[in-house]
Amino acid sequence: MENENKFENFYNIDYGILHVNISELVTAKGDEGFCALSGYSEEELSEGVSLDALFDTDTVMAIKTLADSEEDTSGVLCYEHYLKTKDRRILTVTDFVWINKQENNISAIFYINRPKGALLDNKDIGEITSLKLFDTIISGIPGAVAIYEYKGEDLRIVKASDNYYETLGFKDKTAHSGKVGFMIDKSSNVDMFAKVKQCLTDGKPIVGEYQAKCPDGKTRWFVARAKPFVSQGGSRLIFVVINDITKSKQQENEINKQNKRFELIAKTTSEIYFDYDVLNDVFYLPNNDNYISRYSSRVEHYFGNRKYAEFIHQEDAPKLERALAEAKTGVTSGAIEYRTLAFDDDYTWYKLHYASVSNENGVISNIYGRITSIETEQMLKRRIDSDKKLIERLSERDLITGLYNRHTFKEKAAKYIPAIEDKRCYAIVYSDINDFSYVNENFGYDAGNRMLNDFADCIRETDVLIYSCRIYSDFYVGLYAADTRDKLIKAINKRNENFAELQKDHYPASDINISSGMYFITDKNVDITIAMDNANLARRSIKGSDDVLCGIYSERMRKERLRDQSIASEVKTAMEQGMIELFLQPKFDLVTRDIIGAEALARWRNADGSYKMPYEFIPVLEKVGLIIEFDFYMYEQVLKAFVKWRQEGRRLVPISVNFSRVHSNKDNFVDRVNSLADAYGVDKGLIEVEITESAFVEDVNIMIRYMSKLRDYGFKIDIDDFGIGYSSLSVLLNAPVDIVKVDKVFIDNIATNLLEREYVKQICQLIATTHKEVIFEGVETEEQANFLSSIGYNMAQGWLFDKAIPVKEFEDKYIAI
Repeated sequence: MENENKFENFYNIDYGILHVNISELVTAKGDEGFCALSGYSEEELSEGVSLDALFDTDTVMAIKTLADSEEDTSGVLCYEHYLKTKDRRILTVTDFVWINKQENNISAIFYINRPKGALLDNKDIGEITSLKLFDTIISGIPGAVAIYEYKGEDLRIVKASDNYYETLGFKDKTAHSGKVGFMIDKSSNVDMFAKVKQCLTDGKPIVGEYQAKCPDGKTRWFVARAKPFVSQGGSRLIFVVINDITKSKQQENEINKQNKRFELIAKTTSEIYFDYDVLNDVFYLPNNDNYISRYSSRVEHYFGNRKYAEFIHQEDAPKLERALAEAKTGVTSGAIEYRTLAFDDDYTWYKLHYASVSNENGVISNIYGRITSIETEQMLKRRIDSDKKLIERLSERDLITGLYNRHTFKEKAAKYIPAIEDKRCYAIVYSDINDFSYVNENFGYDAGNRMLNDFADCIRETDVLIYSCRIYSDFYVGLYAADTRDKLIKAINKRNENFAELQKDHYPASDINISSGMYFITDKNVDITIAMDNANLARRSIKGSDDVLCGIYSERMRKERLRDQSIASEVKTAMEQGMIELFLQPKFDLVTRDIIGAEALARWRNADGSYKMPYEFIPVLEKVGLIIEFDFYMYEQVLKAFVKWRQEGRRLVPISVNFSRVHSNKDNFVDRVNSLADAYGVDKGLIEVEITESAFVEDVNIMIRYMSKLRDYGFKIDIDDFGIGYSSLSVLLNAPVDIVKVDKVFIDNIATNLLEREYVKQICQLIATTHKEVIFEGVETEEQANFLSSIGYNMAQGWLFDKAIPVKEFEDKYIAI
C-alpha cells in the first residue's frame, strides 16, 4: 500500500507514457499522465499528432535519424529534452525510451517536470526502480532488463526484471539481488569492462558482447545495451538490456568453420564454386589461382548480358540458358555438361551443378553452383566409344570384306525370319568361290583378298539381298527375298555371273566362278542353323558342275538327312560297345616344345576299323537331343584315364573336354560335372571345361552363371573357336574364362599375309586386356609357330606337333612311366 501511495504521489508530479510511430513521425497513443502533461486528449494522440508539434527540432531529428538508420538500434535510451504542450507551454522532461524498429514504434515514459538541467535524486531513483513504473518500462522490452549502480570496480543491481534472472541462469532471484550484475570475468572480457568505464565517463550509450559463466555452470554469450545517468546524490547508474546470443554465436562459429572448410577446398581443388546474385545480376567467384583466369572474382551483368556466350560452345549455350532460366523462376537444382574455350582456344568439357534459393518473399534471389572439369572423363568416354566401335567391328564384321560375320548374320536372320509378314519368296543362299586356292597360290594372298572383296561387292549390289556374311575363307551365306522363286534364282545366278565376268577380266586364263546352294524358307520357325546347313548341302550337291550355278535344296537331300538320323539311332549302342573312343591331341609350349596338356576328342570306330569324324555325327546328336549323354560319356572316359594314370604313376597333364551348347538348357549341368569329378577323385584343376562359341547363342547369362560356378569348384574354363561366327570379344569382357582358343582360320595365312598377321595381333591384344590366356589351334607350320612365339604367345596345338591319337599311343609317347 505504501508503494502504491508513492506511485500516486509520483504520478501527481507529472508522469506519463507516450507511444510514437517512427515511420510517420506522429504519435500513436498516450495515457492519462501524458495527456495531463501535454494537454492533448487520448483521441487526438491516437489520431496522430505531429512530433514537430510536441518536441524541439533536435529531438525530432534524433527520432528521424533512428527511423532512417539501417542499423539495428533497438534498445533503451534515457535523456532530457523539451516538451511543447497544446497550449504552447514549454516543459523540460526526462524520459526512458524503448525503441523497437521491427515493430515500427518508440515507447517513452516522461516524468518529473523540472527545470532544464535538474538531476534526479536517490529518492526519485528509488521510486522509479521500486514501483510499478519500472515494470511498465520493461513490459514491452524483450531481453533481460536491469538498473546497475557502479561502485568502485563492481556493478550492483538496483532493480532487475524476472527475465533478467532467468536469462542469467538464477533460479532464486532473491539470492542474487544486490550482487554484481554483468557476471563478467574481467580477465577474459577486458574490452567490455573498458566500454562500461568509458560509458560512465563519457555519459554515452554503449553496446557490447561478452562471455559469462552463469550460476548453472554454463558459459554463455550475451549482448548488452546500456545508457548511463547520474542521480542528484551522485550515484552512477546504468540502464541496461541484456540478450542471450549464445545460439547466434554458436551458429556464427559453425558458419566460420564452414567458411574455413570451403576456403580450404577452394585453395586446394580445381573445382569452381560460385554465387550468382539474381536480383542484381552479379556473379561472384572466389579468388583462386586454380580457377579459370577469364573469370574475375566479381562479374557484374554476367548472366543478364550473356557474357558467358563469348566462350561457351554454341551447341551448349541453349541448354545452359534453359537451365538458368528455370533456376531463376523457381527453386530447383540440377546439373548440365557444356564446353568452354580453354587457353589453347580449344573447347574443354565442364559440368555445372546448381541450386536456386528464394528470399523471405518467395523471390529467387541466388543461384549457387559448382563447376567441375570433366575433360578427362570425356576423353575416356571418347576413347571407350572408339574402342567400342573397334570391338563391334571386330566382333560383328568380317575384317576383310566388311560383311557380317557368321554369328551376327545368324542373330539378325533368326530375328528377321519369324517376323516375315509379306508373301515374297525367302531363301538362304550358301556360296563359295571355285578354285579360290588357285588365286592364293599363284597370285598371292593380297590378290585373294581382292577377290573376296569383289564377291562381297557383288553381293551388296544384289537388289534381293537382306543380310549377308562371310563365314570364313571363301564361304558366304545370305538371306534373300524376291516376288517369286524364279526371280530369286535368276537374281542369284546374275550375281554369280557378274562376279565370274569380273574375275575373267582380272585373270583371263582362269575360269573362276561361284557355286551356290539355295534353301527356300517355307516355315518361319525354321532353325537358322538348319536352314544354313540345308543351303550348304545344296551347294555341295552342285560343286564342280560348270552348268549349274545354284543348287536347290531337294527331297534327295532330305533323304541324306535320314542317313543322319540313322547315325543318331546307332550312337547309344556304339557307346555301350565301346565303339566311341577317346582320342587326345596334345598341346605344346611353342618355345620349349614340351607337352602342356591335351584336348579330348571323340572318334567313332566303324566295323571295318575306319573312323567317323566328329563333324559327321556331333551336329546330328545335337539336333536329336543325344549330345548331352554323349558329352558326359566322353567326360567319364577322361576321368577314367586320369584314375588309371594316377594308379600307374604317370604324369598328369590338364585335359580339355568339349561340352555342347545344349547343356545351357539343363539346370543340373554344373552339379553333374562337379559330382562326377568328385566320384572319380580327380583334381578339378586338371580339367578344362571347353565351351564352343555356339554355347552362347541360346542364353549368354546362363552360360556365364554356369562357368562361374564351375570355376568356383576349381575347374578351368576354355572358349573354343574364338572369333568364328560369334562376337566373343563382348562376352570376354564379363565372362569367367581362363583360356581362349583362337581358331585355325585366323592363322592359316599369317606366315605370308601381313594383313592377317596384324589382325591376329589386334585380336590377341584385345584378349590380353581381359586377362585371359591364349592358345592357338591348327598350327601346322614352323612359320606359324615362330610368328606366334614372336608376338608373345607360346601355347598351341596342331599337326605341326601331333594329331589326335588314341589314349594308348598318347600314354606311350608323352606320359610314359
